[in-house]
Amino acid sequence: MPVTVEQSSGRDRLNIHGAIDLETGRTVMKDVLTVDAASTIMLLMAIEAMYSGKRLLHVFLDNARFHHAKLVQI
Repeated sequence: MPVTVEQSSGRDRLNIHGAIDLETGRTVMKDVLTVDAASTIMLLMAIEAMYSGKRLLHVFLDNARFHHAKLVQI
């Protein structure tokens, strides 16, 4: 199986925001400079675009501070 993401040297930071459709295994991933409220919003917008025909989406987030940011909750 080919490697999807090359291994970093340990000193390089690799920030990936991602989501997986639990029914189909379909994924969306965003390689971002910083994982923060803005990158969370970009991920949520990408998910929304992938499922624009759906009326309801369930999104599970962990307890990271940026997931609770006011910008994300709007």
